[in-house]
Amino acid sequence: MPAAEQQLSFVLVAPVYQGVGQNFMGWVMLGVRGQDFMGATLQAAGRDLTDLRLVADNTNGQAVTVAAMHNPAKRRPDLHRVVKVPVADSTWTVHLAAARDDLPGASTGLPVAATGGGLLFVALLTALVWVLATGRDRAETRVQAKTTQLLAEQAETKRQAVLLRAVLDSISDGVGVVGPEGSFLLHNPAAREILGQEEDVAGGADVWQEHYGLYRPDGATPLPAEEMPLVRALDGESVDHVEVVVRNAGHPDGRVISVSARPIDTARGRRGAVAVFHDITDRKRVETELRGFAGVVAHDLKAPLTLVSAYAELVTEALDDLAAGDGGEPTLEQARHGTAKVLHGAARMQRLINELLDYTAARDATLRVERLSMRALVDDVVTTRTDAPDLEAGARPDVFVGPLPDVWADPVLLRQVVDNLVGNAIKYTPPGQAPRIDITARTDEDGGVRVRIADRGIGIPDGEHAAVFDSFHRASNGAAHPGTGLGLAICRRIVERHGGHIDASPNPGGGTIFAFTLPGAVTHGPESMKTVRDPVAAT
Repeated sequence: MPAAEQQLSFVLVAPVYQGVGQNFMGWVMLGVRGQDFMGATLQAAGRDLTDLRLVADNTNGQAVTVAAMHNPAKRRPDLHRVVKVPVADSTWTVHLAAARDDLPGASTGLPVAATGGGLLFVALLTALVWVLATGRDRAETRVQAKTTQLLAEQAETKRQAVLLRAVLDSISDGVGVVGPEGSFLLHNPAAREILGQEEDVAGGADVWQEHYGLYRPDGATPLPAEEMPLVRALDGESVDHVEVVVRNAGHPDGRVISVSARPIDTARGRRGAVAVFHDITDRKRVETELRGFAGVVAHDLKAPLTLVSAYAELVTEALDDLAAGDGGEPTLEQARHGTAKVLHGAARMQRLINELLDYTAARDATLRVERLSMRALVDDVVTTRTDAPDLEAGARPDVFVGPLPDVWADPVLLRQVVDNLVGNAIKYTPPGQAPRIDITARTDEDGGVRVRIADRGIGIPDGEHAAVFDSFHRASNGAAHPGTGLGLAICRRIVERHGGHIDASPNPGGGTIFAFTLPGAVTHGPESMKTVRDPVAAT
């Protein structure tokens, strides 16, 4: 029969054991229709996509096609596979052939999608690896950049702090900052010098008055804590130009200061205060002098003017009587007397005006210092004073002049000092007594020259030796002598502008000793005068 229709018999041989030592062979024969069974099986497995052929060896050893399946597609197979399977005593061979495009999934986008997904995964994995590999470097770069920025900001902050400290240390006004508890956080050198205390004190406003010696403008009433500018600023109030007197061990004579304060926010939003201290002692001194000047103008100038006006009217009336022929000798004498009073009043006014001008010049005139022979200057002043034609007989001064060293000074201003002191010694001598004046000098260890002018006059009452140098002040025992109270004030101003000091003390033999200091010519020179400033003129 044809191979496609041939029946194939399958024979399964299995041994059957009937007893020990007894062998027998049993055969069980099983016959199936091979073409139908294998064909259906291959058809289900291949689904008409492949060419399948199953070949088996028969009992004669010939190859017999057991089953076959043909792919109805027109494509030629490009895939081949042969598989041999041993079955019992024979070998079955499976021949497989298929077209690549007919296989399941061959025409779908799955390979492309799988390939793209794989590439995407590889790309993501690569990016992740790159991020992990370079992340530390980038982090270190950012840390280095931030560190560099922080160091630059710290350097700028330090520079600003140094600049601020330099500014605070260089300004002449005092600056102080206090915290919420009243403790001082900052004091610049000017503030410590103005307040007269190098060390701050703990305890707040309750101890400030005693520690710094704070008083009201009268200089006698202690300043209450609630009136202190810093305390008011700590309470949120802005304070401007409060006058306070500071008197302590650093400033035994007292200083007048002006204080302005403002509230500020310190760390963590807590309120503090900042205050600015300005020393106005010299300004207050000038204001006092101006008030004295106003008093002089109101009294000393007004009195001579009244006298001049009154006697000028008297002279006018006397002249009118003479012109009418009704007068006589008494009328002429009245005219002469009135004229003398007018001249006297005019001279008094002229003297006062000159002294006021001298007082202004002593403060504002430019110093022209030079090496000066003190002996020649004193001799010129003494000669002028002792040869005055208005001196009464027997009242010529007896003046002793000792050795005097050279000094560095302004000759015009220094002559005014010596002339004022010698003139006072002559003027304030009791009537009927010849003035006695001793002028001496010595050189101190630092090279400065101390000049002494001692007289035997009426002296200065106890407790007034320092006050006589104040402007428009006259000693209580000198009311009988004419004067404006500016002569000694002019002397003090000139001496202080030369960097010296002047004082007065009782003369053991009666009278007064005036002493002042000047830069000596041996150890001092023009360079030493460059730092001399008149504090009143500077204001």
